[in-house]
Amino acid sequence: MSVRFEPPHPLNAPGDFYVENGMCLLCHLPEDVAPEHFGSVEDHCFVKRQPCSAEEALRVFMALDSCCVQCVRYAGSDPAILTRITDSTGPFLCDQPLSPDIPLDARSRAHFKTEGPIQTPLLLDRFLTRLDQRFARLRDVGRRFEVREVAPRRGGDAVTLSWKPGEHHYLELYPQYLLHDEWMLVHDGPRALSGMIAAWLDADAITKRPDWRTPHERACAGPRRRTPW
Repeated sequence: MSVRFEPPHPLNAPGDFYVENGMCLLCHLPEDVAPEHFGSVEDHCFVKRQPCSAEEALRVFMALDSCCVQCVRYAGSDPAILTRITDSTGPFLCDQPLSPDIPLDARSRAHFKTEGPIQTPLLLDRFLTRLDQRFARLRDVGRRFEVREVAPRRGGDAVTLSWKPGEHHYLELYPQYLLHDEWMLVHDGPRALSGMIAAWLDADAITKRPDWRTPHERACAGPRRRTPW
């Protein structure tokens, strides 16, 4: 998939890590995780100091992982850093082309149950409503959170989601059984999308017992995990 990204915010410190201009929702998570490296003004955060050691780089990685719309990016070409970011978040946050040797498997399949039967469109609408609330600030900076209905691949209800120009992430919700109380939610987007799904599953009163697998783990009947990380 071709990924478009915005230039660094004007206040970003020169260097490889940066915050995309116009994309910040002021969640303040990067500042909370790495306050010595991230700052903010009235409407945006930025990298105020680049990491200068392995310990500092680790804190920036943690901030990059935590960013709710994944607008903290890496523009460098260090193979170790590219691998670290890809292992953690997927390839979407690296400006440079990735080596074909770097694995791209991510936990993008959530299995969960609901408190009783519910129709697929209603359950999907609960998740999309939460996302729309989360991305409300994009409208304040002239951007849009877009949802488009598309043909499903597995017989469920499917949409594409976009919160950055040029990026459209496929997502499908489908029932595991005819009772409509056990579900799979799958997507092909970045790790941030798994995080948004996990936050919804934890917060919604009718969802319970979520677990996650990568496509490889599912194919091999591998262990289930309670979070996508």
